Amino acid sequence: MKIGTVPCERLRKRKVKAFATHRFEQIRQRDFARLSGDFNPLHVDPLFARRTLYGEPVVHGVHLALWALEAWLADRPRPAALGELKARFHKPVPLEIPIALERADAAENHFRLFTRDGHFEISGCLDPEPNDCQRVELPQSGAALTCRETTFSEASRGEGEIPLFLDRDLLARLFPAVAAKLPAVQIAQLLASTRLTGMVCPGRRSIFHDIEMHFESNAEPPAMKYRCRQSDPRFSIVRLAVSGSGMRGILSSFFNPAPVNQPSAVEVANAVRPDEFKGQNALVIGGSRGLGELTAKIIAAGGGSVRLTYHRGREDAARVIAELKALNADARCFPLDVLSLDRPAIQEALQAWTPSHLYYFASPKLEPSSKCLLKKGTGSEPNTGIPSENELKRRACPLFQQAPKGQSFSAELFDRYRLFYERGLQDILKLWAACGSSGIRVFYPSTFLLNGGEECWREFAAAKAEGEKKIRCFLKESGCGGLYAPRLPWLPTDRTMSLRLKVDPKALEVLLSEIRRSISFID
Repeated sequence: MKIGTVPCERLRKRKVKAFATHRFEQIRQRDFARLSGDFNPLHVDPLFARRTLYGEPVVHGVHLALWALEAWLADRPRPAALGELKARFHKPVPLEIPIALERADAAENHFRLFTRDGHFEISGCLDPEPNDCQRVELPQSGAALTCRETTFSEASRGEGEIPLFLDRDLLARLFPAVAAKLPAVQIAQLLASTRLTGMVCPGRRSIFHDIEMHFESNAEPPAMKYRCRQSDPRFSIVRLAVSGSGMRGILSSFFNPAPVNQPSAVEVANAVRPDEFKGQNALVIGGSRGLGELTAKIIAAGGGSVRLTYHRGREDAARVIAELKALNADARCFPLDVLSLDRPAIQEALQAWTPSHLYYFASPKLEPSSKCLLKKGTGSEPNTGIPSENELKRRACPLFQQAPKGQSFSAELFDRYRLFYERGLQDILKLWAACGSSGIRVFYPSTFLLNGGEECWREFAAAKAEGEKKIRCFLKESGCGGLYAPRLPWLPTDRTMSLRLKVDPKALEVLLSEIRRSISFID
């Protein structure tokens, strides 16, 4: 009997029962990486993950699937074998975020499990009778793999074989019910699916999206063969046909956008007039990457003195400073958390240097409103089985994920934005005012979304509008400076990248024009 996944929206309308909750921690994440052999840095390296689509490490999809199976199998008295398994990973699960698992009513030996917030869903059936898959011998470990950096074209031609292995002791510690009640070879096949997609094809750039596996009675050698069955660059999707050891299936992965590299300092210097920013002492908050990095390069290339700050991106900040030093620019960097200012540390870092201009690029992770600006897609492209463009955006791009049905304006999300766009900047300005500084010009990049018409970004736009208003009032009342808040289009940065979202590639041209305008603005 073929069992398909059921959309979470439909499952919520049925009788469901929450029966497991969990908070995934970094140490457990590394244990699972050792069990599966999938050490893709998206899951285990916070600095790498910082510059990916999600901005932080996320839990392996197969880790979620095994956790759900562990919860469901815990109450079953007898071992069994999987007949079929399907899993779809809709939204990333960050570390340290509690999630709750629910189940829908299903026939005996069938299961449908999902999370209420729509992170993932898993369904399938069990074969209660023992079969030949129980007798497949598996090695305890396999050769360590290097996480491959493939191009989309290379992944589209992917074909090969990876061996199966299983550390039974580690499995029993992490998933005791799964270890006791499912055949070892089937568990090894699930683990191989994440090792294949995360380390080999597509590899480093992979975002695992769904699994479909069908199991049969078979005692083939322990290996997983794979070949690319389908790929489409329009949707950044790669689908692998897999088989071996009594299993056949399809694994689908999105191809993660590469980190956005801003123009080099040399490229910027070729676009900036010599000495056009001479005399500027520019403090760039959030200058280790993105538009902050580009701003620091623009000011330094134009003869200005630059001090840029970073929160977690020390290596990125050091790289930017090294580029600027090569141009003989006066540039330094230091750590700063806009939500927890350390006044003595800031004063020590700046010494006698006093800013004349402040460029503010601190920002939290961007999240959409409850109503997306996109209409619902039709589900799949005709005759391809590949999700439509709008469907893909809703499923895999954090900029286009919809909140649960019925949720309206999110005060929590609005307040999170305000911490950065209003309080963080205001605290910095208060620090300068307390030091007796005056006349500082604040470059506060805002967004075209304030012009209206984009319900997907209501909380973001409202926080930006509130920030503009409050910061402008503070500067006028304190007499310590003026505000220039250009409403920028989407420009290419790590925070705005997505699978399909179109951004204006002319970041240098747009930003340089606005910085030049800010010099002569009258607030």
